[in-house]
Amino acid sequence: MSKVIKYIWFCVFALSSCVSLDNIADEKEFNGGYYYTYADGNVTFSVDNQLSDLEVDSLLSFHELSLLESDSLLRYSEDKIARSGWKLTGYDDFAISYSIPLAQFSGGSEGLGSQIIIGERIDMIDRKAIDVPFGINRGFEGEDPGLGESTRFTFQGSGRESKVYISGTFNNWSTLSHPMEFRGDSWVLDLELEPGKHLYRFVVDGKWALDPRNKSIEGDSRGYDNNVIFVYNHIFKLKDFLNAKEVYLQGSFNNWEEDQLKMIQNGSTWELPMYLRIGTHAYKFKVDGEWELDPNNPVARPDDAGFENSFMSIGDTIYFDLNGFKDAEEVYLSGDFNAWQRRELPMSKVGDGWTIPYVLRPGNYQYKFIVDGDWQYDESNPHSSGTGEFINSLRVIEPNHEFRLRGHSEAQEVRITGNFAAWSEDGYRMKREGLDWVIELYLPPGKTSYKFLIDDEWKKDPENSLWEKNEYGTYNSIIWKD
Repeated sequence: MSKVIKYIWFCVFALSSCVSLDNIADEKEFNGGYYYTYADGNVTFSVDNQLSDLEVDSLLSFHELSLLESDSLLRYSEDKIARSGWKLTGYDDFAISYSIPLAQFSGGSEGLGSQIIIGERIDMIDRKAIDVPFGINRGFEGEDPGLGESTRFTFQGSGRESKVYISGTFNNWSTLSHPMEFRGDSWVLDLELEPGKHLYRFVVDGKWALDPRNKSIEGDSRGYDNNVIFVYNHIFKLKDFLNAKEVYLQGSFNNWEEDQLKMIQNGSTWELPMYLRIGTHAYKFKVDGEWELDPNNPVARPDDAGFENSFMSIGDTIYFDLNGFKDAEEVYLSGDFNAWQRRELPMSKVGDGWTIPYVLRPGNYQYKFIVDGDWQYDESNPHSSGTGEFINSLRVIEPNHEFRLRGHSEAQEVRITGNFAAWSEDGYRMKREGLDWVIELYLPPGKTSYKFLIDDEWKKDPENSLWEKNEYGTYNSIIWKD
């Protein structure tokens, strides 16, 4: 078996039986040569193309994929497999990949007769790797590719290549979707990528190849090395200080680590282009060892230690509002988004209440107000977490999923918890809406596992047919988000 073939966990539910994760581990060693992934609403089945026809037939039969005949799979005859709904989506010297919509894969009229829930996706491993608070390009030959409206990828080979593709996190590691164009002595492709961190490799005549111009390489959990590139969305600038010998940038985005982000002098200005994640960031400059606020940024706030920091944000502005308390002397906002700093975010009095603008990336956040020194949860918000004196209000930025529990109108309280809440038993309180209990949350891409707590009794979602067995011998409901 090829050592480069890596696997992901999945669970097969056929009729009333379930293959346990322990059995899957044995199965992978026994059968080998395949893996499943899920992205953009499609399930992809990849087979090691070094296996024999007999081994492939055995794999397909074991996974009830007999609609894919081994000769059509290995000879790439799309006409032969089109009737089954599968489509060729990738081919290299390691694997052949076919995809099918999840609805068909789960057993539609032409389905496979079994339902598969994937426990860990390859593309989810990638998404965790690229979800970083900041980044700059290091080790690139030539101009920094993070600058500009588009990103140019260049592969300078031997001149004997017939086809070169680029594959990465930006195209779900497709090995066929982005062919490069030969210009002069190099293969070139310009892509408009979203700001952030991207992993990639080249596919040269069916073989993986790293970018020799990019010394920034990162291994992944599958045993592959990938090139790393950042696309920028901000440039920090510090004017004057012409006589400074060195200037560093430090902030909440790099945990205030010293001597990590060295700025570059450009005439009378020190600059550092970089990628910053959506949100609000505190920062300072360190000029020849001395801290300096940003003189061109009027927004500065003290932290709980009494030190002032400059603040900037990337993304859309939201408002936190507190109604009432018009006689209060001072009100602050505090939450998990600013490490519960007590005096960092002063609110402004407006009309009969208080308000503050802020920028947060999509997510679920807990917060409270501090009114003249006393903690106060948001009584106008029905969604909260915690109990007794430790109740925090819940603010959801860009919710993308509604959870609705029907048939429990007699319940006194319903909460929801899952991996999005670190499986805290406090969970998030749902709102009673008629006979239902409802809450809208932001779910990140990939798999979300969850349960309801109905008057402290754990229940999986009765209206969701996707579930998996947990370590306690019970079941968690499952949702996939692209």
